Amino acid sequence: MNLPPLRQELVLTDGPRAHDGQPGWTLQDPARNRFFRLDWLTYEVLQRWSFDDPELIARLICEQTPLKPGAKDVESVVTFFGVNQLLKFSGLDNSGALARHQAAARQKWWLWLVHNYLFFRVPLVRLEPLLIWANRRLAFLFSHWFWRMTGLAALLGFILVSRQWEAFKSTWTDLGSFDGILGLAFVLVGVKVVHEFGHGITAKRFGCRVPSMGIAFLVLTPVAYTDTNESWALRERRPRLLIGAAGMLAELCLAAWATLAWGVLPDGYWRSAAFMVATITWVKSLVINLSPVMRFDGYYLLSDYLDIPNLHGRAFALARWQLREWLFRLQEPPPEYFRRTLARGLVALAIFIWIYRLVIFLGIAVFVYYFFFKALGIVLFAVEIVWFVLLPIGAEIKEWFARRKQILGSPRLRWLAIGVLGVGFLAYVPMPKRIRMQGELRPQQEFRVVAAEAARLIALGVPDGAMVDAGQPLLRLESDALRQRRRRAETRVALLEAVITAAEVDPTMRARLPMMQATLVTARAVAHEAEVALAQLSPIAPFRGVWRLVDCDLQAPDWVGRQEEVATLVGKKIWQAVGYLDEQSAHLVVAGASARFYPDGCPELMVNLRVRSVERDAARSLSIPMLTTPFGGDVRARVVGNDVVPEDSVYRITFEAFSTPAELTTQIRRGRIVITAGAESMLARLSRSFVSTVWREAGF
Repeated sequence: MNLPPLRQELVLTDGPRAHDGQPGWTLQDPARNRFFRLDWLTYEVLQRWSFDDPELIARLICEQTPLKPGAKDVESVVTFFGVNQLLKFSGLDNSGALARHQAAARQKWWLWLVHNYLFFRVPLVRLEPLLIWANRRLAFLFSHWFWRMTGLAALLGFILVSRQWEAFKSTWTDLGSFDGILGLAFVLVGVKVVHEFGHGITAKRFGCRVPSMGIAFLVLTPVAYTDTNESWALRERRPRLLIGAAGMLAELCLAAWATLAWGVLPDGYWRSAAFMVATITWVKSLVINLSPVMRFDGYYLLSDYLDIPNLHGRAFALARWQLREWLFRLQEPPPEYFRRTLARGLVALAIFIWIYRLVIFLGIAVFVYYFFFKALGIVLFAVEIVWFVLLPIGAEIKEWFARRKQILGSPRLRWLAIGVLGVGFLAYVPMPKRIRMQGELRPQQEFRVVAAEAARLIALGVPDGAMVDAGQPLLRLESDALRQRRRRAETRVALLEAVITAAEVDPTMRARLPMMQATLVTARAVAHEAEVALAQLSPIAPFRGVWRLVDCDLQAPDWVGRQEEVATLVGKKIWQAVGYLDEQSAHLVVAGASARFYPDGCPELMVNLRVRSVERDAARSLSIPMLTTPFGGDVRARVVGNDVVPEDSVYRITFEAFSTPAELTTQIRRGRIVITAGAESMLARLSRSFVSTVWREAGF
């Protein structure tokens, strides 16, 4: 095997030592501005590349160094250089190999779109002269006295904010306006520019070239970026850490001085701007940029601090190996060796990132589904789930299949199979279910006394809280307005009757007789309405129950207003509860099922219930507003005019109560209802949820 020549423009420099103490080197590809960290073996192979024979190179390395590679190890190094396009191809055969490599690397347009619509970069400007000028003018930013002053400013700012905390919190309410949102947008752009210039100026201070700055699109959201790849050529770890942290340090510096400015400035535009800068930079720097789970500044800082390039990829490889060891005990060597504590930390980091990314990718999938029109949203949702969730899982299962002989011979396979079968059994076997929902408990028999007109209390026949028998007088009200209305109505009826009697014998008036008869019907209706309203002023108990006044201090001769509720007669024995079941639980509840009601604030006053009925049609409007979210309840709804409309499909369910505690006999209470529902397996529940979601979103 003849080794192809290396590209002549490659630059090899000393690099930092590896985490296990081995010397390291950095190989720079200037044409693509890429850097490769080389280990000891790769460096020794490069030193003997001119011998042009893998076996000879391996033998020389064994003789001249402590390393003991074989010819295949040398060939793997050659393959690495070829895959990363670090070799110089010449001749027909090598040119053909290069063409095949380029063709294999070239993606179809739809694959490129799948890979890059989540994240891609657009270089915009080259700011080398500006960064050089800024380094000369802003050298004080790297002095100790400046950072001591910044720390003092942050401390003073926190003290001032703590003394004006209520005013600081109230400023958030002003950000919901159009001007506030526009100001936030400008502040975000400005803070991001400061962040990126922090990276660029610091990189330039340590002699690194900054090829470009531009905009990266993260799920079509623009964010600025700075190309500081040349920091990988630095041998010392401290400057690399400073370059990686420069953006966050610039933001934190800005936040410190903005916090102090908010504390000393008077109310106005500049104070609002200082508030925006302070809050955005503190949150953005400490919560977003410092996180190592995504490839933001926190990731590169952790990678430099641990001195582990490609931290995510190497942690993932180690975690996949550890997962196979946990499951099958294959006793394979790890992909690379780390200290025990570091290895455990990398595995924990990889597992956390997997869970985090699963949540993020599912969230992005839902976002793109609702953000775009439905047809494109479904396609992008499927792409997200398949490409970023199912394919990685499938790739690991493929690795298991390649090791099927070792796996089938593993002693842990039996216990793993038992565990999988156990989980499958639990998912398949129907299990009793308890459904928890919010409901309202109220008496089924309820008679409300409402004054039809403003009236005066003449007599209160029953004291507040007394037991009343059916047919017993409750109270007597008197309304002069109603009496006058009835008197006028009766007088008008008598007059119309007399006129109609005369018209029946008078030919000149007979033509108007139908109109007068219609007027008489209306007048009699008005008189009857007045008579009924007067009768309501002296109500009679329609059933046996407890009499409760709305105002316990009401007594004769007090006045009550028009349509004012005066008292309520509540049936003592027959109570009911009402609630709304969600779509996933409605089919599990049947009439006769037992339930319990726990009032809010006093759950010890438990009430036994029995399901009376479940409506099979989803409710179009909700008749109990206190159970809905606009009024503090749990049922998601919105107010449309005079109606409360549910956001989801809910079904009205009615219960009857066996008995009620004495404390609840006259009160409508909101509380929790626990229903003993029918059995359903977890698999059936998930399948039903999936089918109903697809059915609903498809528009059927």
